Amino acid sequence: MKMGNMSTIGANQPKNLIHILLDNNVHDSTGQQLTNATNVEFANVAINCGYKQSYSTDNTNDFSKILKKNLVNTNGPIFIHIKIKKGSIDNLGRPTIQPKDVAKRFKNFLKN
Repeated sequence: MKMGNMSTIGANQPKNLIHILLDNNVHDSTGQQLTNATNVEFANVAINCGYKQSYSTDNTNDFSKILKKNLVNTNGPIFIHIKIKKGSIDNLGRPTIQPKDVAKRFKNFLKN
């Protein structure tokens, strides 16, 4: 994720956006090198970028409560930072389709 995305979201104020950051503090797919995420308060960054609401949690129960609270009648953008464990499944495959095709598939999903 690039930090410019957050300021762009804040500037554009999409009312129907809930931005979820799954943060495991490592680059899992390339060997679990540490990121600088430990030193960043992403929830505060989101507010300073113009998000209407921002949350940070490290457990699924709180995450579920935050989602339920914000899915109905809440104007965004809303930011949720959730700390997760590092590690991925051993047989995790690599992407096999182009990003433009992923976007097309996602747009078709949203239409349905």
